[in-house]
Amino acid sequence: PVHSGSDLTSPAQVIDLENAELLARTDHHRILRAHRDDETVVVVTQLVADASNGADLERLGNEFTFTRLLGDTLPRQALAATLVDGRPALLFSDPGGTPLATAARDASLSERLELAVATTRALSRLHALGITHGDVATDNVLVLPDGEALLIDLELAMLETYSVVEASHPTELAATLTALPPENSGRLRRCSDRRADLYGLGATLFEIVAGRPPFVEGDALGLVQSHIARAPPSLLELSAEIPTALA
Repeated sequence: PVHSGSDLTSPAQVIDLENAELLARTDHHRILRAHRDDETVVVVTQLVADASNGADLERLGNEFTFTRLLGDTLPRQALAATLVDGRPALLFSDPGGTPLATAARDASLSERLELAVATTRALSRLHALGITHGDVATDNVLVLPDGEALLIDLELAMLETYSVVEASHPTELAATLTALPPENSGRLRRCSDRRADLYGLGATLFEIVAGRPPFVEGDALGLVQSHIARAPPSLLELSAEIPTALA
């Protein structure tokens, strides 16, 4: 596993970042599909410029460890922990696919429901292996060419049955705020376990169907408070095409 800059296991890699496809981005890292200098296509998880502290490196190492641990049970493999353009990064084989948000954007309602089922199956497979993902959100799902879904970004994954998230400012939380389980906010003094993944799944499915997250506050504190204290709007209020039974 990668826990510090000195633990990087492979020489620095030459990656064509200029022509890379951005799959996802957070305040801590970005995920890209890019070509290596030998023309092979890889998926790169790279820390952003202002994210190189011990916690960021620890999370990067956690993803590398869990992807290696899962081995052939995933359609992508961990290739290297290295430096790309001078920043810590992980390289993975490219399973192909499209970010979930992109796949759902112009899809019909029935197609979006198929995406929802595929995402649910992907989480179920991970839980069956005893792993809690820790950050189930639209940005962390790839829709593969065969229609199945793959949960990526295992930086917060764990084998433990539960964990306790320490209190911190909302802007310092590593998880995706638009799908943040209340117990992962660090404000409730409650243990976080696999049920937090189910909350994140619910927020993800809401976004697939409604075309927007459950809460759309413009600041981090507002999002956290909404997950803790507010009920999301009814799907019936957001789209006339959604059947009452689904809402």
